[in-house]
Amino acid sequence: MGRKTAQLTVALLIFAALATGAWAAAKRPVAKGYYASSHPRLSVYVDKPPNKVQLYIGCFTSATVAEYWDSPNLPLKKDSFSFDKKTKISTEDGATFGHIEGTVLFTGKFSHGKFTGSAQIVGSSCAKSKYTAKFDKNGAGSGN
Repeated sequence: MGRKTAQLTVALLIFAALATGAWAAAKRPVAKGYYASSHPRLSVYVDKPPNKVQLYIGCFTSATVAEYWDSPNLPLKKDSFSFDKKTKISTEDGATFGHIEGTVLFTGKFSHGKFTGSAQIVGSSCAKSKYTAKFDKNGAGSGN
């Protein structure tokens, strides 16, 4: 009986350590982590140390035309960020690339292992969207 109790105690301690480690890891964004959302098509890249992010958002405005934006480094404060500025938005029409002036609205908050928020390229036919971007261990977003 004592041997089974000891094995059960060891198993419970190992489980508790693993669960605590997973919970602690999810409390902060992963440094050099890539978080992706497929709809809308966007990503959040976390720098190392995790105090800055770089963002990407893109959408197709027609079957052959896309608009997209890559952010500069933005501060990540209390696991949140926001961007609300006029900027240059990149365009692609087949083999032609260009830029247009526009405003990007992008917010995010890290909680429970993922970023959630909203994103919009104002003046584009890309609709304002809410998103959930989850950690992608195979991702290679913007950044270093």
